[in-house]
Amino acid sequence: MRTATNAIALSRRLHGVFMLALTLVCTGLQAQVCPIGFQNTQPIADYDTTQNGGQTALHTRTGLTWMRCAVGQTWTGVTCTGAAANLNWQAALQAAATETALGGGWRVPNVRELESIVESACFNNRLNNAVFLASPASSFWSGTTYAFDSSRVWTVVFNSGDSFAEQKSGLGNVRLVRGGDFSADFDVVTVTPAVTGVQSRKVHGSAGTFGIAIDTTQPIAGAVTVEPRAIGSGHLIAFTFDRAITSAGTATASGGGTATTTFAGNEVIVRITNLADNKRSTITLQNVNGIAAPAPVSLGFLIGDADNSRSVTASDVSGLRVRSGQAVDAGNFRYDLNASGSIGAADIAAAKRRAGTNLR
Repeated sequence: MRTATNAIALSRRLHGVFMLALTLVCTGLQAQVCPIGFQNTQPIADYDTTQNGGQTALHTRTGLTWMRCAVGQTWTGVTCTGAAANLNWQAALQAAATETALGGGWRVPNVRELESIVESACFNNRLNNAVFLASPASSFWSGTTYAFDSSRVWTVVFNSGDSFAEQKSGLGNVRLVRGGDFSADFDVVTVTPAVTGVQSRKVHGSAGTFGIAIDTTQPIAGAVTVEPRAIGSGHLIAFTFDRAITSAGTATASGGGTATTTFAGNEVIVRITNLADNKRSTITLQNVNGIAAPAPVSLGFLIGDADNSRSVTASDVSGLRVRSGQAVDAGNFRYDLNASGSIGAADIAAAKRRAGTNLR
């Protein structure tokens, strides 16, 4: 009997403690519950919000400077207003890359950095709501790809404070960060390189290297850019990116060609061999810097089509005759069909043999 009475009394005391814990409720986009007696893991004293007009919060324990508003929200000088933007992972990385506010240098945090601001002493919204004002208790992107499935990336859900590997094509919010201590405590964040231009290049003897800019918007059956010069030791297709390349990845070339890759600076060079003349080909890159798969690029290969009409005509032949004997420069290099460094009889003969040929 005494045991039962003690159990009831204990139950009532626990119920009273639980109800008391619910009395500390902080307002936000979702009601935050911070039970009495739990020590905060993200105390306000750990954050310096006096810089940049209050728009940022320096986390003194990690050295990380956080935007107090999520991407899509606006800082009023007092709080964050508006809705956080729902972005896929690629768009989140792009938002960070293009953010220039307060001197720039912003990035998507890696998963350990994001976990470092979780307030474990509260429920429903596991952030310090006095630091990260009006923040949704939602899923926020990290820059850390899931090791076992490259189509997924780690996120932190601030309703629960848990981390999940989500599809990169899904939607989530993003909070930008900069600075910090890049020691073993934090993973390295990778940013996907973006293509800024593509050229078909050849070395024209002592005249130098000349490239034809490829229209990357054309489908393989469309009005593709034509490479009119002979294949020689291989066609070189140069992909220029917006950042340094550390790994070229792999490439394929449709139409029967063999593709190999090298890289230098911010470029990946695809060498195409074993590709017959009068072909359309789509060049596809994979795993540039270990992560990027840029949109495929299509072009045509037709020796003699110097005017890029996708056929070899009398206009091409007459253009070659007019330029015969000229040294190659930036204005006439398309007519140096054998890439010898000068335009001559061999180039004219190559075009005449193919007169009337249309790009397949």
